Amino acid sequence: PKSLTALAAAEFLVGVLAYYLAIEIRFTDSQDISDFINLKALVFSSAVFVSNVAVGLYSRGMRESFSAVMIKLVVGLALAFVVLVTLYYLMPDWKVGRGVFAIALFIAFIGYLLVRNLYTSLVDTKLMTSRALVLGTGQVAKQLELLKRKSDWRGVTLVGFLHLKGDQDLVSEDKIIRSE
Repeated sequence: PKSLTALAAAEFLVGVLAYYLAIEIRFTDSQDISDFINLKALVFSSAVFVSNVAVGLYSRGMRESFSAVMIKLVVGLALAFVVLVTLYYLMPDWKVGRGVFAIALFIAFIGYLLVRNLYTSLVDTKLMTSRALVLGTGQVAKQLELLKRKSDWRGVTLVGFLHLKGDQDLVSEDKIIRSE
């Protein structure tokens, strides 16, 4: 879904920006940031992103509360820490200083919380939702209509159910669209 794609892209960008902001904070003595513009920021952000995918932060049907998401973020960042330490050991050229590393992880955590908070407020707006028309009004359509949890319909606006010839109407009459 486009809402999850936008979330993933925003969080990947937050990871890159967290890395560069950590460099700025750590090296306040007019260090030329162009010395650090290389693969290291992408490695950092990719490791954090893949770790977040591994803990299920980009699942379409995620129903967790904000505190549960925060815990998953902590677990994802802890996993990213392990992955990055291993990568830095195997590829010493990619290594960043531990000060930059710690600051970047902290900034990424704060940035992800802010992005997630923004995402949850925007995900059900018209900008981020897809419209769905269900073909048929039978038993499967009735099961879809019975999905009551908000997260089951997150990012989707149900337009209605298209009555097909020979269908038994088992859904609410006000949601049926007839083509006759």
